[in-house]
Amino acid sequence: MSDPSKYPENSRVGNETNSASLETETAWDSLFTGRVDDSTINFSIGAPGPSILSSLPGLFLSASSHRLSTNLGSLFQYGPEVGIRQYRIELARFLTRRYGDKVLEDELLLTCGATNGLHLTISSLVKQGGTVFVEDPTYFIALSLLSGDMGLRVVPIRMGENGMDTEHLEEMVVKEAARNVGGVGSDGDRFWGLIYTIPTFHNPTGTTFSTKTGSRMVEIARQSGLLVFCDDVYNLLPYHQLDYSRLKSLDTSGPGSGSVISNGTFSKILAPGVRLGWLEAPTHLVERLTQSGVLQSGGSQNNYVSGIVTSLLELGLVDQHLDNCIKVYKERMDAAVGLLEEGLPQGWRVKHPHGGYFLWLVGDHGDLGEFCQWMEKEKGIVVLLGSKASPFTYMGEVVGGNMGNCFRICIAFYDLDKIVDGCKVLCTAVKEYFP
Repeated sequence: MSDPSKYPENSRVGNETNSASLETETAWDSLFTGRVDDSTINFSIGAPGPSILSSLPGLFLSASSHRLSTNLGSLFQYGPEVGIRQYRIELARFLTRRYGDKVLEDELLLTCGATNGLHLTISSLVKQGGTVFVEDPTYFIALSLLSGDMGLRVVPIRMGENGMDTEHLEEMVVKEAARNVGGVGSDGDRFWGLIYTIPTFHNPTGTTFSTKTGSRMVEIARQSGLLVFCDDVYNLLPYHQLDYSRLKSLDTSGPGSGSVISNGTFSKILAPGVRLGWLEAPTHLVERLTQSGVLQSGGSQNNYVSGIVTSLLELGLVDQHLDNCIKVYKERMDAAVGLLEEGLPQGWRVKHPHGGYFLWLVGDHGDLGEFCQWMEKEKGIVVLLGSKASPFTYMGEVVGGNMGNCFRICIAFYDLDKIVDGCKVLCTAVKEYFP
């Protein structure tokens, strides 16, 4: 008798049933190891949730049919280092439309997402053992890549109400430049250092830098021979009109001399699983990036998926999905801010970011580490303690409390009802722990 397991088509109905069950059971356990637990509300998760992602299969089916019905097989090839031209054309049109500011296809290079864009840039453009200036606080996992993986010297810079403290930045740049051979300037074809920044809907604080702050950062970098690397992963999620589209638009350097790179990703505006993004950089830097050994050997880093996303862009499906994300996230953020402003005790502060994923809560009881541990254990509410986002903590130093009096919550993963419940419990927990 033949073994039916060798012929899947003979048991299709059973397999479909099992697959559906398996999808339900495992769809969210692979977000990040140990991050999702039904017994808690984990406000530390910085990713789109099930209700957002569940709308995507139909869009991807339409885009796949659109692209594969006319493609003669080129998507299954390695692809060019910068990405296929159709992808860059449609992406430039999309970004121009969303930014209200011209984006050029020749300034775009395909990546596998924001982390890949950061790694590619540093490995290609920054000298080994160079210096990186980062905000305090900053995206904490970036520190593992900047220092741990790439071996850069991390120099924290204070944050103010309008973004990075540019006076402190200028002071530290002068000090660090003197440590480098040749002083201020680049080392051959590589920059001696870079400013790593998240200028729009900053992670973790939600701050958007003022035009004055952004322009001064660019000026300091230009005068000092530094690269500016902007993690622009949230700036397509505004709840109102921004004063400027991205920091790169404030770089008024002439052709062949710009030094600001905008690092974009579809992870926050479409789906993390597509592993697709882009670098927007002056053409002279794009040319240097394409000389990377990784790109010279491997070509396009995600050729097939870029073709499907090209159709999503061309058909207006990314716009459709993004408009819905902004609507949903704004509703959640408005509700969270309203509940926290009303429910937190006097002395606690929270500021509406008007875009992005994150809210930054500032307490008035010193270090909140023990409170956050208690709140997770007793109330089932998980947040990201501010000290985890301080580069000083990563460096094993203590400076000004390392943001231990703050914590971050994210509104992207859970639906509105969970956001509301979680914020109510959080407020009650604060009052109970600090009577």
